[in-house]
Amino acid sequence: MITCMSGPGDGLGIGVPARRKKKLILVVHGVGQLEPGETLGLLASGLEEAPGTETTAATHQVLEGTRFSHRKGPDLFACHTLRRKTEKSDDLFAEVYWADVAVMGIGFVQILLDLFQVILGLGHLVRESADHVYARKPMLHMTASIAVWLMHGPLAAINSVVLITAFVAMFMELSGYSHILTHDSTRFFWPTVLGFGLMFIAGFFYLRTGRYLIKHFFRSMVAISIALIAFTQILHRDLGSEDPLTFGVLEREVAATAPTKSDAPQTPDTAFFVPALTEQIPVTLALIGDWSRGLICDWVVVQSKSKSEGAKTRSEDGAKVEITDQRTHCVKRLVGIYALSMFLVLAQWLIWLVLLSVTTVLLFGHFFWHLQVRARGYHAPPSLAPVALSAMMMFWLLILSCIWAVMIFLYPDFGGHRALFISAFHPVYVNWLILILVLLVATWCSFGPELLHARKIPPERYFNEKTGAPRSPPRMIVADPIAMVIMACPPLLLIVMMILTLRTVDGSIMNATMIDEVDQLSREYFDELFLSAVLLGVTLYLLRDRIATGISIASDIINYMRVWKWEKDPKKRVYPQRDRIEGRFIVVAETLIRRHQPDEVIIVAHSQGTVIALDALRKSKGHFVDEQRAGRRWTLITMGSPYTHLYHNYFPGPYYDVPDRSDIYADRWINIFRIDDFIGTHIGHNTDWPVEVPVHCGGHSFYWVDPPVKDVLHREISPD
Repeated sequence: MITCMSGPGDGLGIGVPARRKKKLILVVHGVGQLEPGETLGLLASGLEEAPGTETTAATHQVLEGTRFSHRKGPDLFACHTLRRKTEKSDDLFAEVYWADVAVMGIGFVQILLDLFQVILGLGHLVRESADHVYARKPMLHMTASIAVWLMHGPLAAINSVVLITAFVAMFMELSGYSHILTHDSTRFFWPTVLGFGLMFIAGFFYLRTGRYLIKHFFRSMVAISIALIAFTQILHRDLGSEDPLTFGVLEREVAATAPTKSDAPQTPDTAFFVPALTEQIPVTLALIGDWSRGLICDWVVVQSKSKSEGAKTRSEDGAKVEITDQRTHCVKRLVGIYALSMFLVLAQWLIWLVLLSVTTVLLFGHFFWHLQVRARGYHAPPSLAPVALSAMMMFWLLILSCIWAVMIFLYPDFGGHRALFISAFHPVYVNWLILILVLLVATWCSFGPELLHARKIPPERYFNEKTGAPRSPPRMIVADPIAMVIMACPPLLLIVMMILTLRTVDGSIMNATMIDEVDQLSREYFDELFLSAVLLGVTLYLLRDRIATGISIASDIINYMRVWKWEKDPKKRVYPQRDRIEGRFIVVAETLIRRHQPDEVIIVAHSQGTVIALDALRKSKGHFVDEQRAGRRWTLITMGSPYTHLYHNYFPGPYYDVPDRSDIYADRWINIFRIDDFIGTHIGHNTDWPVEVPVHCGGHSFYWVDPPVKDVLHREISPD
C-alpha cells in the first residue's frame, strides 16, 4: 500500500486514547463525480470542527480484490481519507471512489466518442428493463430484443463501413489519387483490400472483447466486410465476363400493338384480344446496381419548378449541363466504390424500415398492454425499453446526419453530386424533425420538473399526517411528456420513410407533386442543416464541461446495468462494472474497520452511490461477517436516492422490494431528498424505516453543501 500523508497528527493505524469514541464514515459518491476526493471534501467542508481539532489527510492506493485488467502490475484504485481527532472523538472519513470504472474523457473529441458509447449503451437498459417488465409478455420482450440486435449489429456495422469507405475515398480524391477510384485496373482492387482490412480488424476486436453487444457489433462488421468483398468480386466478374452470375429471372411485359379487324365499332362478341407479351431478363448484380442507381439519383434530381425554370448544374469538367441531364450525370458518377457502397446504403434503408417497424410495434403493444392492465384495476409497471430504444435511434440518426451534412457541404461533388450520401442519412427534413424533437426534450428536461413538480407544499407537509403517504405523486425520471415526445419519433420516421419508399417504387401511389415540393424544400434547406450541425458542434464545444458531466451520469447508470454475457436466468448474469464497484466498497470497508476498529460505522451515499451501498450491504451476499459487526452500530444515510424512483420502477426484478432491517447490514436508515429532485425521491412512506427527511427545492446535485442537509449530517456524524 502506498500512502501519502499531509497535515499534523499521527497516521492511520496508530492507537488513540480509549476514552475517544471512534467512528468510520464511508462516503459513496453519485453519478457524474469525476475527481477523486471531491465528495469527501464536500462532506468535510459542511461539518463544523471543534476548536483544537487535529486533521490528517491521506491518499491510499488500495488493491482491488479481483483482477480487472490485462496489465502485469496490480489493479489499484485511489482511496482518499480524512482523520479528525478531538478530545471526545476520533473520526475517520474515507471515500469509496468508483468513477474511474467508466473512464470518461474531457477532451472535445473524447466527449463525442463517449456520446456514441452512451447512445449504443442504451441497448443494455432496453434489454434489462424489458427482461423484468415484460417477463410475462414474450412478444413485447422479443420485439425489444430484436430491435436492440438490429441497432447494435447490422445497422451500426453498415453505417461504420460506409463512413470508413467514404472517408478513404474522399482522402484519395483530395490527395489527387481519384484515378484509383475510377480506373478499370484499380477501382475493384482497393475496395477488396479495404474489405479484407476491415474484416481482420473487426475479427481481432471480436476475439479481444467479451461484452456480448460489442461482440455482436464486430461480428456484424465482419459480415458486412465479407459482403463488401463479395459485391466487389461479383460486380468485377459481371463487367468483365459475357456469362455474369445470375440470381434469378425477371419477367417483364413488352408492349405490343394489336391489329384491328375493321373500322367498325367493336362489341364484346367481335372484340379482338391480344395476349400480353413478356420477356425474361436475367437478374445480375449489375442489373440490380443499375436499378439502384436510378432510384438513388431520382432522389437528387430537382423536379417540378426547377425543371420549368431550367436550372443548371456543373459537370465534372466544369461545363454546365441542363437539369434534365443531371440524372444521367449522377448515374455516371456512381461507379467503383460508390456503386459498392450503394448496395450497403440500400440495405441500411431496408434495415431502418424494419427497425422502425419493430419499434412502432413495441410502442403500440406497450400502450395497449397498459390500457388492458388499467382496465382490470391493476397497476402497470412502467418500462424504460420503449423510451430508451426511441432515444437511441433518435440520437444515432441526429449525430450521423450532422457528420454527413458537414462532409457533403465541404465537398458537395463527392459521390455523384451528393446522391449516395444524401440517401445514406435520409432526407434533410427528417433530421430537422429530429432536431426539433431534441430541442423540445431538452427544454422540458430543463424547466419541466421545476414547473410541474416543485409543489407549493412545504417539506414538512410532504407526507400526509394520518397515513404517512406522500402528497406528491411519483415523478418518473422520464416524465410522461418527455417520454411521449421521444416515443413519437419512430412512428413519424416510419411514415416519412414509407412515403419515400413508395415514391421510389411507384410515384403514382402518392401525391407526386406534394412529395416533390417537400423534396425541393429539403434541398433548399440543406445548407441550413449544415449550419445546424456547425452550431450543434459549437454548442457541444462551449458546454463541453457540462455535457461531459451529463454523459458521465448516463454512462455510470448504463455501466451499472451492463451485462458481460447475456443469460436467460438473471441470477446467472455477470455485471462486471457493478461487481467491481461493489468490490471496492467491500475492500475499503473491511480494511478500515480492521485498522481503525470503530465503535460506529456511518455510510453516507448520494444518488447512484445509494444503490451501490444498498447492494453491498445486503445480507444475502454475506460480505460482512459477524466479527466486523459485533458491538458496532451501523447507520446508513442516503441522499437523492433513485432506488425506488428509478430502479424499482424500471428494473423491478432485483429491486422489487425496499430492503427491511433483516435484509441489510444497517441499524438505522435515514433518507434525505429534495421535494423537486427528478431522480431521487422518497423511498417509502413516512415511517421509521427508512426515516424520510424531505427538504426544500434544489434539484439533484450538491446535497452536501445544502444547509438543511448539512444540519442532518452534522447531527448524525458529529453530534458533540
